[in-house]
This record gives sequence, C-alpha cells and structure tokens, in this order.
Amino acid sequence: MNLNIKTIEKMGLLTCLYISQSFPAAFFSQTVPVFLRQQGVSLQFIGLLSLLILPQVLRFLWAPWVDSYGRTQRGHYKFWIIGAQSVMVGLLIICSLFNLETDFPYIIAILLLLYIAIATQDIATDALAIGLLDERERGIGNGIQISANSLGAVLGGGVLLLLLENFGWQKSVVNLAIAISLLGIPIYLHRETITPIAPQVNKWGNIRSFLNLSVNRDWLLAICIFGMSLGMTLPMTKMLLVDRGWSLSEIGILMGIVGNTVSCVSAIVAGTIVTIWGKDRSILLAQGFAMFAIGSQLWLAAGVVDKWAIYAIVLMLQSAMSMVITSIYTIMMDRVRPDSAGTDFSIQVSVLTIGGIGIGGGFGGAIASRLGYGGLFTIGLLVAAIGICLTYRWLHRKFQTSAT
Repeated sequence: MNLNIKTIEKMGLLTCLYISQSFPAAFFSQTVPVFLRQQGVSLQFIGLLSLLILPQVLRFLWAPWVDSYGRTQRGHYKFWIIGAQSVMVGLLIICSLFNLETDFPYIIAILLLLYIAIATQDIATDALAIGLLDERERGIGNGIQISANSLGAVLGGGVLLLLLENFGWQKSVVNLAIAISLLGIPIYLHRETITPIAPQVNKWGNIRSFLNLSVNRDWLLAICIFGMSLGMTLPMTKMLLVDRGWSLSEIGILMGIVGNTVSCVSAIVAGTIVTIWGKDRSILLAQGFAMFAIGSQLWLAAGVVDKWAIYAIVLMLQSAMSMVITSIYTIMMDRVRPDSAGTDFSIQVSVLTIGGIGIGGGFGGAIASRLGYGGLFTIGLLVAAIGICLTYRWLHRKFQTSAT
C-alpha cells in the first residue's frame, strides 16, 4: 500500500476518532474496577460492571437509523460523531460532580448513558472508516484502529489510573472530558463525501437479511466463541495481580502503559501481515498465538514471582489479543454491504462483544472465585481451541460457497 497525503489524512482522522471513544471506555472498564478491587470489592461485583458494555452489545438495534438518518450538507456520519462526542463531554462533566464511593448508583446510571453515546459514535466511525478505506488499506487501517484503541487504553487505563491515584476522581474525569473535546477537532474539519443511500422502509430488514446467510452465522459463532476465551482471561489477569499485592501504579504501568503500547505496535504488525499474507492465513496465525498466550497464563497462576517473567506473560496476552482483533475487524469490513455499513459492522461487533465482554468477562470472575485462576485459564485455553476450530470450519465453508 502506497502511503500518500490522502491516506495519511485518513489514518490521522480515524486515529483521533478511535482514541476519543476508547479513552473513556478504558477508564471506566479498566481503571475503576482496579480501584474498587483495591478497596476490597468482591470479584463477583466487579464482574457485574461488565454490564456497562450492554449498549455496545445492543448497538446493532439503532445502527440502521444511524445509516439512514442524519444526512446534512456537512456530512452524514460526521453528524452522528459530533453529536455523540458532545453528549460524552457533557456526561463526563456531570459525572465528575459525584463521589465515586458514596454516589456509585448515580454514576452507574450516567455511565450507561455515556456508553450509549460511545456505542453510537462507534457505529458512525466504523461506517465512516469503511467508506474511507479501500480494500488495500483495510489491513493497515484496522491496525490503526486497534492501535488507536490501545493508545486510548494507555491513556484511560494507564495514565488516568495514575492520575486517579494521585489527584482524585474529579480532576481525572474533567481532564478526560477536555481530552475528548480536543480529539474531536479533526472531525469538525473533515469534509465527508456523502454517498446516496436508498431509503429503507423496514430498518429491521437489514439485520434479518444479514443473519439469513449461513456463512455469516458461522462467522459470528466463530468470533463469539474465540472472543469468550480472551474476555475471561485478560481482565482476570489484572485481578490476579491485585490479589498478589501489586499497587495501582504498578498495574497501570504494566497493563495500562507498557501493555497497551505493545498492543499498539502489535496491531500495526498484524495489519501489515494481513496486507502481505492475506486475511485468512493471518487470522489463524493470530488465533494460534493467542491460544499460546492464554496457556502461558497458567504459569502466572502457578505462582511465578519474577517481575520480568510476569511482564513477559502479561504482555504476550495483550499483544495476541490486539493481533486477533485486528484480523477479525479486517474480515468484518469485507462482510458489510455499502448501503448498511453501520448495521452490518455493528452486528459483528455486537456478537464479538457478547462473547468477549458479556459472556467471557461476565463469567470470568465467578469461575475464578470457584475454580481459582488456574481453573479459569484452563477453561479459557479450551474455549480458544474450540474457537480456532470454528474459524477453520468457517474458512472452509466460505471457500466452498465462493466456488459454487
């Protein structure tokens, strides 16, 4: 792929957009749970915080309206992105007025609204990206996307973790709102090319028609199952470190800053591999690496105490997760229809989120409480193996379908 000024501008815009939505999500999904665990909150309760991802799971329900409405002279998906970012900033400012420990029920209610805004921006941003990127750019484009998400996690799960520990809740949330405002500047300046879309009388018809294809259903099952293996292992790795006595700062440096920086690089590497080797071989390679990384967590559960060994084990899993998601997202873009890009992509993201954060993250804490971390990672390894088999089966059926 030739990198020209136009391509660089596309990647720069998408980087800012994906950081702006992953930044707050990482703060509330990664930083706040660690803070609560340090206060002695149970793993079961912390696992329930994964319910905040519900808007991301259900985003496909309103994605058809994002595809069909909001078309203005200044842009279609741009309208939704700017609106969602404005709502996010307002909710964060309101959220900073509450106390994290005493007003937690009110904060949860605000966070649900915040996650709806994040999910809506994600729908529009993904659809915008599909229109911006040609097929040659999708590998590296999704590498940029996952890298930007990881960079947002560095800021939200690492830098803000340190900020929360040293400066408190209010300053951390206000600074988050300011950062999102600044990251929104490029979309204000962007001139979106509006393509004509035929009016959809039945918005639900787009969802049904996508799911009616058996090859799509096979693909959704494969990514759901493999997502479960990642969702149940990585979050509980952080809890394991908390139980080992690691401080907020130590965990923030390892998983928030160093780990997500490694994820940034891994996503770009994965995008390059997709471009060179192709999507099918790349996803199997990435899943194999992820399965090995999940298995390595058993050493961590067995009581490894050497700091550098712990760093290597944890960073391997974060790197593998980044590479898998990059490969999956690239294939996702190929499976959308031009006139329902936001809907088709949202269906796939929703299923992946259900598997990873909904099922894997939701049950991970309960499994670890009953079977221990070793039992959890063993189950995660078995689920990953099933996911690879399902992916291979989908690839085989896809080739058969395309050949007929």
